[in-house]
Amino acid sequence: MSQSSVEPPILPEGNPDREINCEVALEAAFAALVTASEAQGWTSQETATGLLKIATEHAQRIAATAAAAAPGATNQATKDVSENVRVETITPKIKRDGRALKGTKK
Repeated sequence: MSQSSVEPPILPEGNPDREINCEVALEAAFAALVTASEAQGWTSQETATGLLKIATEHAQRIAATAAAAAPGATNQATKDVSENVRVETITPKIKRDGRALKGTKK
């Protein structure tokens, strides 16, 4: 597997572990995207903030599309997406030489 590829699902839709399977499949591509961003001069915080904003807006578009497809189900579609979006504050650890280490969750 190359670092920027995303593996296909190994679990069928409806399996309770499929979301975790998706996260694992996305990790390498996500790490490559973060590395590329920071190599271009964006800070770790700018990269994390930008990616979080893009992911949040994507989740909101999914909810809006689901709501539009099922009139009257707006609140449920938004609730379903909101329950599956987890936002955590990341504080980078700084080494003595000034380089950031992997962030810590708050």
